[in-house]
Amino acid sequence: MGQLIPPAERQIFSLDDVRALLPELRALTQDAFDRCEAIQLAAEECSERSASQLAGCRMRNILARWMKELTVYGAVAGDTWEIHFDNGHGYFCWCLGEDEVRCWHPYDTDERIALH
Repeated sequence: MGQLIPPAERQIFSLDDVRALLPELRALTQDAFDRCEAIQLAAEECSERSASQLAGCRMRNILARWMKELTVYGAVAGDTWEIHFDNGHGYFCWCLGEDEVRCWHPYDTDERIALH
């Protein structure tokens, strides 16, 4: 899960704000995903346990860097390859593979509510 940001430090996003940022954040997320996938595939080809451990470490570093890069834009990671944008009532949510932001959820639940 992403880190909690104190309310005074949060950036509040409109849906238009999120839509404007999405192409750049989609590319950032896709790049991190592709790098992790390449490491995982290479590790699967090698039967040595140390290679698998090294791959896991490298993928955790990529994920940590991706999560940190999100904060530059005011967004946070909701889960792996999922981005949350604070809307003042909860979070707009976008997951890798989606064309657009389709849902949001209140702060106190993970129950998704479709955007109309």
